[in-house]
Amino acid sequence: MADETRFMRMSQRFTVVLLFWTLFEVLMEGFYRAAYADLPGELGDELLRRFPSIGGRLHRLYRRTWQVSFLDDLRSEGFDEEASLIDRVQIARNSFIHGHPEAIADDLVDQTLQHLEEVQRGWIRIFNKRCTGRSNKVPIWASTERRPAFVR
Repeated sequence: MADETRFMRMSQRFTVVLLFWTLFEVLMEGFYRAAYADLPGELGDELLRRFPSIGGRLHRLYRRTWQVSFLDDLRSEGFDEEASLIDRVQIARNSFIHGHPEAIADDLVDQTLQHLEEVQRGWIRIFNKRCTGRSNKVPIWASTERRPAFVR
């Protein structure tokens, strides 16, 4: 009965959050590959092997490289709500995969959908701040200005 109640509290749209997190992990993998492209030899690959999880990379590796966490860097660029969302999604996703399906509720799905474009915009801003302007870095040239909203 208790398990049934937990599953009933889980959002039926939980895959939105899981897909968002998967996208974010892929973006961050590309971010680190670009950021470490100029390092000598296999040093970039070695750093990524030493920090294999997204949590270790977002907090410890990022801080060791730039003396600030990824989320604080995002906040410094004006993306406070998006940094909070990324933190909340990471916690909920970890709880979800460790047997707590109710960690991903409808309000988190709604918030994820609401902030999806701004998270991408913030990631581009941080990518351009940390990963461009050097010989082996591929810049991402995308406007961080707002687009007109979709008409539904």
